[in-house]
Amino acid sequence: MELGTIAFRVTEDESSSDGIIDENRPFSLTTEFELLGSIPSPSRFTVNYSFESLGAGPEGILASISGEVDPKNHRYGDPDTTVRVEGGTLLRGIYRLTCSVDVSGQIIGYAEGPVIQIV
Repeated sequence: MELGTIAFRVTEDESSSDGIIDENRPFSLTTEFELLGSIPSPSRFTVNYSFESLGAGPEGILASISGEVDPKNHRYGDPDTTVRVEGGTLLRGIYRLTCSVDVSGQIIGYAEGPVIQIV
């Protein structure tokens, strides 16, 4: 099994974000991905969303979401991979976002997301 395509986006109020987010406003993270090859059953996927401050600041896991792998469905996305990040979760600053996808504990791919600024 391997990861085919992967896409990562940030939205605010269900529309694309320009990357500048008010510190008190929530935003959402969504990954769309495709699994290729033979998929063992039963399996679970987990998408981990991470952040890294550009400059002196925090880094870590922002949120995670998991679900069951359906052997008949090889494409996953909203709502199965969407997480809501509440306002105030990140301090003011500039952050690089990334996501990783694992299936049954094995990381099969990752994507670098956008750089966002919390103001």
